[in-house]
Amino acid sequence: MQSGERHWREFGSDRCGAALLELTVVLPVVMAIGFGAIEFGNLIYKDHLLWNGVRDGARYLAGLPYDPSANNTKAQNIVVTGDPSGGTARVAGWTTDQVTVTYLPVPNVANGPCGTEKCYRGADTIWIVTVSTSYPYQSVGFMEFLGFGSTTTLTSSHQERIIGNR
Repeated sequence: MQSGERHWREFGSDRCGAALLELTVVLPVVMAIGFGAIEFGNLIYKDHLLWNGVRDGARYLAGLPYDPSANNTKAQNIVVTGDPSGGTARVAGWTTDQVTVTYLPVPNVANGPCGTEKCYRGADTIWIVTVSTSYPYQSVGFMEFLGFGSTTTLTSSHQERIIGNR
């Protein structure tokens, strides 16, 4: 009986293998947090690149006179590549086919939201250009591991008033 109690006391005070057991419990949690941070960072980075692209394209079109047929292709190239003549896409797999450019006429009338005068001097129509895109996010792999799949779609849009003074 005394030898049994002695073995239990020795077993309770024995610390061999405790670090291995702690590592086995903690490592999956730490790895999940790490891979999740990498995946989320990648998603935010690609969303940032898309947002910057549509903003650049809308600002480019806002500085040109209203003429959709002449400028849309260059603007789409600026959105995707940063260069009017094209080049390497900012985000892998992003194409100009995923970029849409729309124009919205807004009447510039007296007694409008600006008071008794026209909001802007000049033409009776103010043109607003909207550049938008939709991009299927290609996961690093952690989202598929969690069962979300690659169904996440990133969308971005930006509007500018056409001032046409370039």
